[in-house]
Amino acid sequence: MIKAFECIIVGAGPSGLLQALSLCKNNIKNICIIELNDKTYHKPCAGLLSLKTYKNFKKLGMDVEKDLNYYREQDVSVFNNGKYIFKTNIHTEDDFIFASFKRPDRETLDDYLKEKVESLGIKIFYNTKIEYVNIKNRELFTSEGIFKCKTLIFADGTNGYSKIFNKVKSKNIAIEAILKLDKKTEKFVQVYFGELDQGYAWIGNTGSYVTIGFTAIYNKNKDYIKKLIEFGKEHGYSIKKEDVKGAFFPNGLNKNVVFDNIYIVGDAGGMTDPISAEGLYYASEMAIILGESIKNNNLKMYLKGIKPHKKIIRRHRLFKNFFYSKFGRFIMFDVISKTFNNFVNIVFFSYGIRDKNRTVKDTYKGFMECRKIIKQQEKNMNEVQR
Repeated sequence: MIKAFECIIVGAGPSGLLQALSLCKNNIKNICIIELNDKTYHKPCAGLLSLKTYKNFKKLGMDVEKDLNYYREQDVSVFNNGKYIFKTNIHTEDDFIFASFKRPDRETLDDYLKEKVESLGIKIFYNTKIEYVNIKNRELFTSEGIFKCKTLIFADGTNGYSKIFNKVKSKNIAIEAILKLDKKTEKFVQVYFGELDQGYAWIGNTGSYVTIGFTAIYNKNKDYIKKLIEFGKEHGYSIKKEDVKGAFFPNGLNKNVVFDNIYIVGDAGGMTDPISAEGLYYASEMAIILGESIKNNNLKMYLKGIKPHKKIIRRHRLFKNFFYSKFGRFIMFDVISKTFNNFVNIVFFSYGIRDKNRTVKDTYKGFMECRKIIKQQEKNMNEVQR
């Protein structure tokens, strides 16, 4: 018997789940999700949500700060070649640039998204393998039978079934280890450049847990697990091989993201920032745009909506080689950050609040307002100490 739906989403990761929530918000409810893995599968991630992602989540009916006790991160310490460069010290108009969960992984967030989707009556078919897709008839032949739909959305990641539609020349890898601390410590987020080619390392301490990870262009000849264990040891953390989890994600936009009423979104479509490796923002942004487009049966709306984001991704991919080169990091951190500290801060600021409708002038204005807040806080602190 054929299972018929108005819309089928392939992939129950964050991108697919956010897409389901967006469709429901636009009164498209005859949908289902097909997932290759079981319900316990979670994608590794540092656990941070940027302000722009947080705002998109709220548009889709979720408040992670209220529902999951995410707390606000205002500062990020930046290191280059093992040397401390500066602390971003960024205060946005909402008084944070990142939100982090007390246990810095995506397990809690993924479960939260799944519960939201299932509470709306959307069926997720776990352990379901796609064997063949009839593009013309939009039929999926799977291990659980035949599925048919009007609109098909692939949100199945870099290595999912949808990779047959795009030739991916290179991909990134992200690996991490999450450790429970023996005693409470101060919270902090640190980013390390120069540890890997075309990537960075991070340490995120929530006071009771710490996540240590890498992201870089994948090279099959490199032992990333060994490198992560050594990096952790250098910073006083003992990482075991079994503690390490990893995942692949794209290194640039795929050519085919829309064809024959089929959409490829999230990591599957290459919708990840090449420099920061941020994917949740693009997953939520594409979900919002596509949900409205399908509701209005308007493909042009979707193409117009993703156009500015595609430009940003392409521009960042071109800049990536320079940014991660030894010379590029020297210019960025050793020269510019010491001479024009506000310039580097505004780069991090714009990354955290990126909005396709926000002009450079508006971004700069918001940044200078934040500087005033910080200066006032410092002034108040000095008066108290006196």
